[in-house]
Amino acid sequence: IYLFMDFHPDWKEGRCYWPGLRFPDGRDTTAPETSALTPPLQTLISMFETHAEDSRRYLDKLPACRPDFIFAFRFPLEMAFRTLELARRDDRWLHSGSSVKVPRLETLRLFETLKPSV
Repeated sequence: IYLFMDFHPDWKEGRCYWPGLRFPDGRDTTAPETSALTPPLQTLISMFETHAEDSRRYLDKLPACRPDFIFAFRFPLEMAFRTLELARRDDRWLHSGSSVKVPRLETLRLFETLKPSV
């Protein structure tokens, strides 16, 4: 998920971790066009969704006697799903200075929904 916040600074510093993209030897700090970033993004999202669904099924099988444990894994997983959905729908984060963030109110609602009862 952090790739949505750090892409442009990483690119300018010569670090690129996108599948299929290589940093051009530090000579050019202009990031690739959106059209070059979209296919790798879709690949990353698909990979995440596959593994995340496995994680959800695993969490659903854990004993309910440990809601704190389940919450500790489910909350970040659900936040990642929401962040990726935002990234898929809106490519503004691909432009320098922009990022993808789940709105605070939605984050609080998710937290309240998932937190264990005391």
